[in-house]
Order: sequence, then C-alpha cells, then structure tokens
Amino acid sequence: MPIKKFLLLLILSTSLFGQMGGDSVSKNDKLTDISRSSENNHINSPNLAVQEELSTFPRNTTWQDYPVDDDRNGLYNRLVVDIGYYNPQERIGVYGILFDEEENILGISNFVNDNEETYVSLSFPGQPIHASGTDGPYFLRAGLYTPGWWGYIDISEINFSLMYKTQFQSYNHSQFERPRAMITGFSDYGNDTDDDTFYDEIVIGIQTEVTDYGYYEIAAYFEHSIDKHDTQYEISSHWSGYLQPGHNFLEIQLSASEFYKTKKSGYIRMNYVHLSLYGEPQHILTEAYNTSSVFYEDLASPSMELTGNYWDNGLDTDSNELYNQLEIIIEVNCTRAGYYTIILDLAPNSSQDSFLSYNQDLYKYWSVGIANISIIFDATPFYNMFSTTPFVTQDLTILDDQWEIQQLVPRPYTTREYSYTEFDYPQIFATGNYWDEGHDSNSNGLFDQLIITIEVNVTHTGSFGYSLELQPTTGTDQCWTQYFYEMSTFVTIGVQNVTIAIDTDRYYSIRRNTSFRIEYLEFTMDFGVNIRIELPYTTQEYQYTEFEKPAVYFTGRFWDFGVEGASEDIYELLALTCEVNSSQIGDYMFYIRLKALNSSIAWDQDQDINMALGKNINNVTFYFDMSRFYATDNHTDFFIETFEIRDNNWDTVDRAFSPYTTRSYQNSKFQPPAVYLTGNYYDYGEDLDGNGKIDDLILEVEINVTQPGVYSFDVGLEPLIPVWDSNRWVNFHQTLNLGIQNITLQMYVTLPYSLRLDTAFVIYHLTISDTEDWEEVFRQPSPLITRVYKYNEFDPPGIILTGNIWEIEEDTDSDDHLDLILYEIEVNVTQPSYYSYEYQLYSTDWYYNEGDYFGQQFDEGLANITITISTKLLYTYFDDLTITLGHFSLLNYNDNIVDRLTREYTTRVYSYGEFDPPGAYLKSNYYDQGVDIDQDGKYEILTIWVRVAVLQYGYYTLNLNMYAAPAWTYFRETVAGSWEEGEYFIDVNISASRLPLNFAGSEQMYVDVSYVAILEGSASGELISYQYGAFITNTYRVDQFDQIIDTSSVPPVFPGLNGQNVLFGVTLLIFISSFLLIRRKRFI
Repeated sequence: MPIKKFLLLLILSTSLFGQMGGDSVSKNDKLTDISRSSENNHINSPNLAVQEELSTFPRNTTWQDYPVDDDRNGLYNRLVVDIGYYNPQERIGVYGILFDEEENILGISNFVNDNEETYVSLSFPGQPIHASGTDGPYFLRAGLYTPGWWGYIDISEINFSLMYKTQFQSYNHSQFERPRAMITGFSDYGNDTDDDTFYDEIVIGIQTEVTDYGYYEIAAYFEHSIDKHDTQYEISSHWSGYLQPGHNFLEIQLSASEFYKTKKSGYIRMNYVHLSLYGEPQHILTEAYNTSSVFYEDLASPSMELTGNYWDNGLDTDSNELYNQLEIIIEVNCTRAGYYTIILDLAPNSSQDSFLSYNQDLYKYWSVGIANISIIFDATPFYNMFSTTPFVTQDLTILDDQWEIQQLVPRPYTTREYSYTEFDYPQIFATGNYWDEGHDSNSNGLFDQLIITIEVNVTHTGSFGYSLELQPTTGTDQCWTQYFYEMSTFVTIGVQNVTIAIDTDRYYSIRRNTSFRIEYLEFTMDFGVNIRIELPYTTQEYQYTEFEKPAVYFTGRFWDFGVEGASEDIYELLALTCEVNSSQIGDYMFYIRLKALNSSIAWDQDQDINMALGKNINNVTFYFDMSRFYATDNHTDFFIETFEIRDNNWDTVDRAFSPYTTRSYQNSKFQPPAVYLTGNYYDYGEDLDGNGKIDDLILEVEINVTQPGVYSFDVGLEPLIPVWDSNRWVNFHQTLNLGIQNITLQMYVTLPYSLRLDTAFVIYHLTISDTEDWEEVFRQPSPLITRVYKYNEFDPPGIILTGNIWEIEEDTDSDDHLDLILYEIEVNVTQPSYYSYEYQLYSTDWYYNEGDYFGQQFDEGLANITITISTKLLYTYFDDLTITLGHFSLLNYNDNIVDRLTREYTTRVYSYGEFDPPGAYLKSNYYDQGVDIDQDGKYEILTIWVRVAVLQYGYYTLNLNMYAAPAWTYFRETVAGSWEEGEYFIDVNISASRLPLNFAGSEQMYVDVSYVAILEGSASGELISYQYGAFITNTYRVDQFDQIIDTSSVPPVFPGLNGQNVLFGVTLLIFISSFLLIRRKRFI
C-alpha cells in the first residue's frame, strides 16, 4: 500500500479512537446494541488542531527501541520507541505509525509533550504485532504537530519527517503478547429492508475468533471505487458489543444511499479495520477486503438530498444598517415526505478564527419536491473577529425521522467575504490588549495574587458578566484549573479596563516554572452568552518559587513497606508514608488514591485520614488492606494516582498526581480476603412447577471462605446478546462457614422468551461485603458466562404482547375537532394476575413528552391496554406534529419486565388545527418589575407578568416553579381565579422575604422561572399548557429590596390587564397596597 495511504488510515484511527488505544470501556459496561456511524467524504474532524506551521525533527534527534514485558509472563506487552529531541515550544505532539516491510500498519501512538523534555516515548501494543504474523525489522514514521487544547488532531497537517528502522531486527512476532481476538474472514450482501427491490444496506460480515469474553470494538474504513485508482466515496463505520469465546460472526451495516449518490458502479474496499478489547488494540488489517460488485442502480436513493445550490445573506433585524444575523439558504430535493433534521456548522475561514464554530439545526416536516431551507446564525460574535473573511459551512447533515443519515457533506459551501465592520457591535467586547503582573498583598516578597488586566470596549451601558478559565501552560497533569466570574455595572461608554485578581495560593504546587493561559474569555449580558473568545492571552512566565507556599505541602519524599499480620512473611497491609512540611499547626485531611500498575483487574483503593500536624516536617502514613489484590493472581507495582491535602474547610491546599511508584509486590505475599471466588462455577435451569420449562436460572459459584461470618452478596445478570433493560439484580445475605463451598445464585429470567432470543447469560457484577461495617471484601475480577439457552426452554410469562396495536382518534363533543388520541395495545393473558405497564409518549421536537406507570388486574384471554392522549396540550404546538409511543414494557407483580415493544410506533402527521384548543394557554411573553409598596425607595415585592390567551371563560390555576440565584433557592407561586376571555397579563407577586438577599459574597440576584403551567380548574386539574425554561428576570441589586411585608398585603390578580395598561395596573397596585398598609398601622 502506498505511503500516502497511511495519512488516510491515520485520520480514520484518530477520528474513531483518538489515540491508538481507543476510548476506555469499562468491563462492567452494560451490553450495547450494534452502533454505527457513517461519514460522507469526510474523515477529519472539522476542528483543526494545528495552529501554526509545523517544524520537522531536528538533525540531532536520537531514537532507540526496546520491548517491555509489563506482566512478566515472558511475552512483550508493547514495543517502545524513545525519541530524543529538544522541544522549544510550550506544547508539542508527536504522532507515530509502526508498520512492517509490506507497509501493513501494526500500531499508532500519539504523545503530547507539555514541557521542554529531552525525549518522548511512543508505545505500540504487542497484540497487533503478534496478530500480523510478520517479523522484524519494523519501521516507524513519526511527525511533530502543535495540538489544539480541545484534543482534535488534523493528521493531514503533520509533517512525517522521521523514518526509523528498529535496531533489533531479530524481533519475532511470536515474542509479543497474543491477541484475545482476531479477525478471520469477511463476507458481504445487500439488504432490502423495506421490500421495494432496492438495497437499503450493504452488509459487511466479519468473522472473529475470540479467546477471552469481553467488550470489543471494531472500526473500519471503506472506499467505494470503480477500480483501485478511482475512489468515488469514503466512509467509516463502527461496531461495539460483547463477544464470547469461540467463533463470532458480526455485521456492519453501511447505508446504500450513501453509495448511490456517486451514480457509479464498482465495489467497496475495506482499507483498514481495527479490533480492540476494552480499548486495547488486538488486531489491525490494511487492504483487508473487497466486496463483490455494487451497481448503483440496485441501491436505494436517499429520501432527501442536496441539489448543490446555496446562498448567503446578512440580515439587519433592527434597521441600523448592520447585520445581526447571517442566513444560509440550502436547496434540497425531497423524494419522501416526512420529518427531517438539518444540522449545519459555520466557522470563519481565517485560520486565526478557527476556534469560532457555531452550530444550528432545523427540524420540520417537508413535502415532496424542491425546497429552500433557511438556517439563521446569530451574528453577534462575528464583530469580534476583527478581520475580513468568508464563512465555511461544515458537516451539513440531513437526518430522517429515524435519525438515519441521508446525506453528510463536510464543507459544502463558502460564503462571500464579510468584514467584521458589517456586523452589529456587541454590547461589550475585548479590544485585544491584555496585561498581567504578580501582586504581593502582605509585603513578604511572594505573590499571593495574579492580576490580569483586560481592555474592553463598552457600547451599551448596563450590567455585564465576564468570566474566564485560567490554566498553567506547563505541567498540565499538575494543573489547577481556575474559573473566575464577576458582574460589573458599566456606566461609561467607550474603551476601559477590567482588572481581574486571581488568588495564587495553589500555584506553588505546580512545582514548575510556567506561564498561564486564558482558555476562554466570555462576556455575558442578561445571562446569555454574548462574546466568547478562545485562547486570547498567555501571561509572562513566572517562577513557581515566586508564589506563596501553602500552609501544608508535600516535600516529595515517599516510602512503602509491607506490614505483617498473624502469619510470618504474609503481609496484612501495605503501608505508604508521605513527608509533608507544615507552617501552621492544625487539623488537616489527607486523601490518596492508589492503583495497581499491572493487574488483571482494575485494582484501586481510595483512603482519607484526618491528622493534627505540628510545625515543620511531619510524616503521614496510610495503611491499605491488600486482600482484594490477593485474588488477582498477579504481581505488580502500585502507584499513587492522586494525593491531596485539604484544610478544615475542605479547600485543597496541595495536590500531586502520580508522584510515586512502590516496589513490586507478589499477590501471594498478601493475606487472602475473607471470601473470594475460586473461578469454578456451573449453571442450570430450575423448573419450579414441574411443567418441563425453566422458571429460574441457577448459577452455582464456588467460593473460599477464610473468615466465617454473615456476608452480603450483590449480583447482576444480563443476556450476552444486547437487550435493552434486561438486566437482573439480586441481593441476599448468607452465613458462611470456613473453607471451600458453593453459593447459589437464583435469577428470574423472562425476556428471552418474549423476544424469541437464544442467548447465554453473563454475571457481570458480583461483590461480597461483610455485614458488620459493610466493607467490600471481594469484587468479581472477570465475567462468569453460562451456556447458551434456547428461548423455548423458559416458561412463558403470564402476559405477553400479541403485536397488535391500533391508533384511534375521538371527537367526543362532535365539534369536528379531535379531543383524544388513543393507542390500543393487545395482550394475551395466560395467568390471571395483577400486571403493570409503563410507557413513554413524545411528540415532534419533544414539545410533548409524557411517561407513566399503571397497574391493573388482568383476566385470562385477550385484552386491550388503552393509552389516552388529550389533544389540548398538542394544540399549542401550533405546527404539524406526530406522537410516538416508545419504551412500552409489561411487568409482573415483582416489577420484573416480562415483555416489551421492540420498536416505536408513530402516529400520522397531525395539523394542530385538527385538535380541540384548550380554554387558556401561555403566550410565552414575560416581564418583571420591582414594586415599592410603602414608597420608601425599596422594593417589597417582585412582580412577574405572564401573558396568557383565554379562549373560554373559566376557573384556571397558574403555577410557576422558580429558582432565585445565586443561592438557587427553589420556591413556587400559584395564582388561581376565574379568567375572562381575551389576551392579557397575569401578575405573580413574590415577597422579597423569599429572595436570597443575604447570600454570602453576592450583591446581585435574579429569578430563573424554570417552569410555568396552566391547569384547568384547581391545582389538581388537567394540565393544558406549560413551558420549561420560561423566563429569567432582570438582575437586581440586593440593596434594592426591603423585607418588611408579605405578599398577603398585595391585592388580588387583575384578569384583563393588557400590555397597554400595565403601568396603570402597577400604579393602582401600589396605591391600594399603601392604603392597606396605612390602615394596618392605624389599627395597631
């Protein structure tokens, strides 16, 4: 394979896995369905990480390679290449690819160097080398790049200047660790899912040979080609799930419509496939497989596709001759009417503004034919570019109502050039001038604050919030990320300075000289993001010794030793001592997290202790119970992952990451746990009623008990084949005697029968705890897998779904408007009993989202379950919509799921005009105002005005759920009464006594109205209108409020109040309230 092909394969592996090891997956993760993703002509991430022209390795670069046997089993776990060079930059990445003489990829490694270190190590897992079957020498191609702080890598920008041949040419592939699974074969076929004679999917079958059960992932990269020199289309796909030992056959489905769009026939070539176990690479193949011929005429076409026509316009919404919005118009051809989602990213084309990226999506119903889609972007942040640039549309994606990709184009359109001066000014923005300095407030010669000055231009007076995130540029593993937020009132328009003082009490703990980088600077107004600037400024470099030392800090000295118990040469505990220096006598809390460096299980322990410290040097010793490590059948070093010191206020005063690694310990040197699994077990089905069918699944698990007593067992079981919501949990206590014995795990299993599922089962979580202090004494190190059971071996549940579902529409009052939509779901009951069912209903855009749980007595025979939907809530969507029934499950008297719908059911498309309107609904208009009742210059109440439309006179209840910030105090207000027909405001009065006016450290407050609802009748009546995230009030100074009276002195609501006489209503309110207050004083 040509070397240039490597870049494409690197891009694939990076986009799917990041580093070669991939995303970490816990062994206890639940079973998952096959997942797949596809991309059209697009493998790179849209967010380019390279920020400057990249350099090559210097001429004096040195390198050496060597193998590492981490677990000391005689096989190499990885091949390491050390590259020695001088790093003149603050942060640089090294990306390397290992391959054999035939240019087959053996591994990929990525290392980000944050400091001016002399070398970096690229580590390549041994399993893919063993699986390749090729011996050394091996070759490394490596390059330097400047990584983006958000983690993306643009491989195409890397200059792969280093070509290295391993020194030890005698490497044999059999010297490396054996893979736990290998890919052994491929196949392909077309799949017509809707019986229209066109293939909707091209299915790639992958045969694997597995030795260890576990969670595997496969990433594959495909090309649609006419021949090997003419690539028409590129796509990547992904599969993940659990595999059991032996032969496994799995499938990757590729959307046929993606290949149809090339309008050319050919074949599909699998250029790259990567198999991993829990994120660790096992097998890599390049030029893996070519499918049989694919004729595009046989493939299904997409139901909506782009025509290739685009336009852009600046929109001036406030008539000031400056753009507030940028409109992108996209022409599409819809061949199947329905709901579609259009997703589009927009970014400036200038490299200095590559951090700016804006996302919009549009979801609506489209009819068949050509249509223009208008997507609007808020142009407020564009002024801050201070440049002239076109905008690039990125990742334009069309999804159908099942969220299947119909088309994805990475960079479909570039707008005309726009000057930043064409856009409206933000209310406040940074000019680009920054300064920094250390500040010594106590005159002891050490900095206790870092002062950052930001020059801003204020174009509108008012209260603004500004926030930033600050990080050191070196030692990111030690970094102390700090967030700063403050509100200020600006009364002067023009250029001025904002000074931010940041406490530096943690900076000594970095223990490296460093500058500090502002990750982002954000200006807000009315609590909405106004301007956000990424990486605007890096300070000068500071010596860490210039900053104040914390009251207690690590000296850097550690040591460890085993503590013998009752038996000689057997360790009961592992002791680890840390030396600290204290300048203040007092009580401190020490926290440590210890992990095993090489272990067959994810061994870790957390521990914290409280200790009184004297001045100067103190030793702090932790003691770790190592009995859980005994069951790993291993030997290893241990390392401190995290070490923290906290004061009495739980504030962290010093912290260290990975400061120390212990000597190596053999597991047999430690005392065994009180109870542990021996590894022997067997399973069988139990027939409780003598009908020849399995009622319970039984697992007999052998354990060894070294300390008799009463223990608690927690066990989780689920099918090996992924099934949603099918896991079972049991908990029980049992008295155990000394020695080897069996425990019986009795698991109730029903879903396999209902779903016609033949499967094995896996115990994926088994923990044992003592019942005296509830300490965990053992955790299952690896899954226990049963034999495969046929579904018809199990006893059928007493109730199952027949598969018949009807959608019914009802107009109960014969007014030609629908009042109810009903779902009728048929069930077959063979064992009369009390059964329950649960479900979820949601509408287009999730405007309507309801779930419920019901139970009832069922008699034998066929029966219908009725789910009723009132249309009053649906009317206020004011657009076409559908209702979907999902997650419907039947449960027995123990609340175990016995059957469920395996798909969702969606109604026809309704127009809101078909529904019966509610008597009243919210208009989504809100206002707020402080009210000074006694005219003393301070507000006694905060009034929130809620606009409603009343279509029918009647008694209604208005509920508001609110949070008062910054204390985030929750409270609720209810207003009820008879409402006249019309459209007007309802006022809701909040007593100042309910507001957090004394919240520490805050001089301002506001109210977040998180939920507003109208109910027909009383508070227990039918919900007819609601809105989440309704409204945020203006920001008030806390000294603007009084806490004198309660809302009981506020007069009643005035239905009929409209926007034209709000001022009159407030005036009248104040007058009457003042009169009542005067009368109260006279009476007293």
